[in-house]
Amino acid sequence: MKVRLFIAIPIPDDIREEIINNTKLDGNFRITKKENLHITVLFLGDTDESRIPEITEQIKDAIKNFKSFEAEISSFGQFPPKGYPKIIYVSGDRGSEKLAELADNIRNNLKKLGFYDDKPFKYHVTVARPRERSFTGSITLPELKNKLCYKVEKVVLYKSDLRPGGPVYTEVWSKELYV
Repeated sequence: MKVRLFIAIPIPDDIREEIINNTKLDGNFRITKKENLHITVLFLGDTDESRIPEITEQIKDAIKNFKSFEAEISSFGQFPPKGYPKIIYVSGDRGSEKLAELADNIRNNLKKLGFYDDKPFKYHVTVARPRERSFTGSITLPELKNKLCYKVEKVVLYKSDLRPGGPVYTEVWSKELYV
């Protein structure tokens, strides 16, 4: 059986709450559900369920030397950087190099199994998308009142079920980074 999978780093509940509280956008945007906020490392797509053990082994191997570390969320941004955005996100500088190193290790190991992404990893948490693809105009990005600091402590393999009310993410497997 095929399941839709992705590898991510979860965001603590209190930080997710702060992100949502600071995401002030007009009705042209669909805000990500609080429980779905995360840092995507690699989207695997529709994958045969029988491959989960080999995927988790590659993740374990990739993260075996990583200690938990501090990261921050300090500002909103958009993709693409100019014009009307396809994605509104939050990100920060602190921890971004370590996140990129962690993501690159995982992504390099998953290449061995045929999973890859042509785009380089960019630390971000998607918070909103436009409701209509054809909408154009200008927007003012929200601002964070304070830097949001948190600890990156684990990597998760999620299953994504697409439903009419939006995607539902279920943790399939996770591994703590050592302290």
